[in-house]
Amino acid sequence: MFFDFAKTGDVVAMKVVDRIGEYMAISASILSVSLDPDVFIIGGGVSKAGDMLIDTIKKHYKNHARFSTGDIPFVLAKSGNDAGIIGAANYVNKKK
Repeated sequence: MFFDFAKTGDVVAMKVVDRIGEYMAISASILSVSLDPDVFIIGGGVSKAGDMLIDTIKKHYKNHARFSTGDIPFVLAKSGNDAGIIGAANYVNKKK
């Protein structure tokens, strides 16, 4: 909902989106140091925000990334809100 309002130029929603993006960037910067991922894939319902979210995360990530982790790409999951259930189904299938 905040992303929809932000896309219309609502100032308060834009601040909320910026804060969400910053917190996600901080979390990603912490994970990047300990896990050294090749890519960050943003999925679930929040991925519906699209490029607005990705651009906001990237902006803040550059400020929080440490060492050589600043070039890790952020992409949207192609499965959107179904990413969690697809991952769970794949996990169950591998256990059989």
